Amino acid sequence: MITINKINFPIYGIIIMISMIIGLLFNYYFLKKNNIDKKKAQLFLFLLFVYSFIGGILFDAIVNYDPNELKIGLSSYGGAIGVCICAIVFEKMDNSNGLYVKSAILSLPLIYSISKLACFFAGCCYGRPYSGLFSVVYTYGLNIPLVPVQLIETIVFLGLFGICYYNNKNDNIVPITIFLCAISKFALDFLRYRDKNIFLSPNQIVSLVFIIISLIIILKKKIKKRGINDFL
Repeated sequence: MITINKINFPIYGIIIMISMIIGLLFNYYFLKKNNIDKKKAQLFLFLLFVYSFIGGILFDAIVNYDPNELKIGLSSYGGAIGVCICAIVFEKMDNSNGLYVKSAILSLPLIYSISKLACFFAGCCYGRPYSGLFSVVYTYGLNIPLVPVQLIETIVFLGLFGICYYNNKNDNIVPITIFLCAISKFALDFLRYRDKNIFLSPNQIVSLVFIIISLIIILKKKIKKRGINDFL
């Protein structure tokens, strides 16, 4: 919460909403650029918002389930899963040669990069103890120097968005984007603070699933394109 002239602003919610709006605007731009009907694009955007919101809440509820306390939060991976499901379902309903799926997947690193600023300002999803250059201290939290992992994620995923969008004509750009995002999230999660002595976090386990799925898709496309004999 940030207070300006005695007015409280829920900075976390504001930035999350901004990230969603920017992501939806990108999807609309991409679909219109590729000649998707305006009304279909608008319906797709509405469903993307609904699926991502529901997915984010459900995933967070499952991962952070506490029988003694009801908590409602938003998970980035849950939102991403919701977006993927929405894009696949909509593609089945209105075949666009993969444009709905491509648009949705390309928007994920953009949305995530902006949303991590919300975590940075709210002081959640913070990093491991670290007292070096650019360390941050949340005086209302642990009150010790920490890795600014949220800002690192913002920079990394914004870069991934730029790279993937620049190469959006690549036939494998969807699984490549998923792979790059998943492996980046897997690696960066090691910089996050952990209360429990665990090797892999729930986010990293899901990242591994996405890494495997994306590699399988890439492999299948290569086999299909070259033929099994040529590939071997």
